[in-house]
Amino acid sequence: MKSSFIKSVFKEKCPACLSGDVFLNKKIYNLKTFDKMHDKCSNCGHKYELEPGFWYGAMYVNYALSVFFSLFTYIFLHVFFSNLNVWISILSIVLVLLLMVPITFRKGRLIWMNFFTKHKQFNKQTHEQV
Repeated sequence: MKSSFIKSVFKEKCPACLSGDVFLNKKIYNLKTFDKMHDKCSNCGHKYELEPGFWYGAMYVNYALSVFFSLFTYIFLHVFFSNLNVWISILSIVLVLLLMVPITFRKGRLIWMNFFTKHKQFNKQTHEQV
């Protein structure tokens, strides 16, 4: 369970079969298409959006990831640059968060999707569920 969750999130694969791509474009910093997703898995047919409004919960995961990166940036700045101006710290955190938007968006959706999807075992030759 744990390894399938990690593989799905980091490789951006279907949480059900761990084979199909979730996002249309693998390039995460293509700002026109970083948020475009397949409707369902090309391998197992698993529908990604389980119900209308399903992705609202992913916003909370995205928020948690953003808070984590903000705190990490703040701690990093104050450990290595202790006499930093407050405005430089704030500007640095905002810059990091802006750069992390495509990552937190995708990972937030993948983590949320994995909470509600059970991993299925498939035969590698026939692609049928075992």
